[in-house]
Amino acid sequence: LVLYIDPAWCTNAQADVWQNQQFIPVDEISLAHDRLYRKFMALAHDFPAGRASMQEELSAFVRAIFLRACAPETKTPGPLPHIEAIKKDLARNLEQSLPLEQLARNAQCNPYTLLRQFKKATGITPHAFRLNCRISKAKKLLRTGLEPATVAVCCGFFDQSHLHRHFKALTTITPGEYQRNFA
Repeated sequence: LVLYIDPAWCTNAQADVWQNQQFIPVDEISLAHDRLYRKFMALAHDFPAGRASMQEELSAFVRAIFLRACAPETKTPGPLPHIEAIKKDLARNLEQSLPLEQLARNAQCNPYTLLRQFKKATGITPHAFRLNCRISKAKKLLRTGLEPATVAVCCGFFDQSHLHRHFKALTTITPGEYQRNFA
C-alpha cells in the first residue's frame, strides 16, 4: 500500500509538529516499526468506511511518522559492527554492482546469515537499502537541476526509465515532478 499525501497538507502537518512553515522532505519512511505498521494497516482497512474521525486519525498517524522519521536519533546499542560497515559499502559507489556474495565475503559470513542479520538490524534487505541510497542520491542531484537521464547514470540505474520506475515506487512521484517541486 502507498499513502499519497498532498504536499500542502504535509506542510501544514509539519508546521503543527515543528512550528515551522518550511516543508522538510523526508528521504525515507519505513514502516518497519510494528506499532506504526499496524496503525497504517488499520487506517487502510477502515478508510472505505469513511468514519468521521478518519481525518483526525490520519493526521495523528502522519505526525507520528514525521516525528519518527525526522527526530534526532537516540543512542541505543547499534547493530553488529559488520552491519555498519556493510551499510557504508552499500552507500558508496552506487553506480557499481555489489552482489550479496561479495558483501558476505567482506563480512566473513554466509550470504543468508548476512541477509537475516541485515534485515533484523535495519528492517530492510541490503538490496532495498542500496535502492534507498540510490533514490536519496537521485533526489539530491535532481535538486541541483541535473537532467533525469544523467542522474540515472550517476546513481547506478540502467537508464532513465529504470530510475523513473524505482523513484516513483518509493516516492509516489516521478523524478521530473520531484525536480519541478523541490529544485
